[in-house]
Amino acid sequence: SSLSGNIRLENITMKNIKLSNNNLLEKTGLISFSKSKTSTVPPQSSQWTLSLQDCTFESIHGASALFIEMLEITKITIAQSVFRNITNTIGSALNYDASPINPALISIKDSLFLKNHASESGGAIALAGSYSIEILKNQFLENTAQYSGGAIILNSLKQNLDLQMQQVHLQYL
Repeated sequence: SSLSGNIRLENITMKNIKLSNNNLLEKTGLISFSKSKTSTVPPQSSQWTLSLQDCTFESIHGASALFIEMLEITKITIAQSVFRNITNTIGSALNYDASPINPALISIKDSLFLKNHASESGGAIALAGSYSIEILKNQFLENTAQYSGGAIILNSLKQNLDLQMQQVHLQYL
């Protein structure tokens, strides 16, 4: 089921959530956030933050675990979470395509991305649009993509991408 219409969401926090064994045909996300291209809501009124902590997403097929597009997001934080055995066309764990008006800070910390697959690009993570990203103390193990970005693919609208990576373990056996 889905929830749609004129709903204002701000400062969403998801903790200790486990979602598994889902087959979706929508090719968007198990959890999806998007705004209609025809929305008349001014950008400054639709800024919000999203935080996932201690969440597990596993055995999801046909959609990303988290799909975000066309939103004026100020910050996304993913911490101590697990994304395992997820398949989608692009960005199996996280598929983010932001509006370029207000670049979001995306922070991914202390998380595990294991055996995710994209039939196109971004086996675990696919980011497009305008954003800054920090990837700290994560493990990306056995993630694959048919064309590019076995673990991560970054497409930025900014001329200089703000990327910080520390203590990241990338491995494919």
